[in-house]
Amino acid sequence: LLDELLDAAVGYIRANRDLCEVCLKFTPPADPYHDAAGAFLQPLTEAIAKGARHDRISVSDPSATAYLLGAALGGTLCTSVVYGSPPLDRLIPAAKELFLRTLDPAGER
Repeated sequence: LLDELLDAAVGYIRANRDLCEVCLKFTPPADPYHDAAGAFLQPLTEAIAKGARHDRISVSDPSATAYLLGAALGGTLCTSVVYGSPPLDRLIPAAKELFLRTLDPAGER
């Protein structure tokens, strides 16, 4: 699921490079619970909440944690696609590793 979410985020950003460039320059405050980001954040929030319920990770607010991870990923992916740095071939595997280690710290997929 995480690989699919991250691959979908990269695909969206690549397909909407011009929009990302505008967003990087003129980003208004976002409401992550009532916009397109919700399609990405909802499954991520559920995965974080499930990990917390099974004592795999310790977070007090799965929704806010998902938003922070999503915002970090989205901003970095946009910067990579628009400006070429950091390079996507390094960024994508590192992002997947970060998400997997965050959501599955014991390494039990």
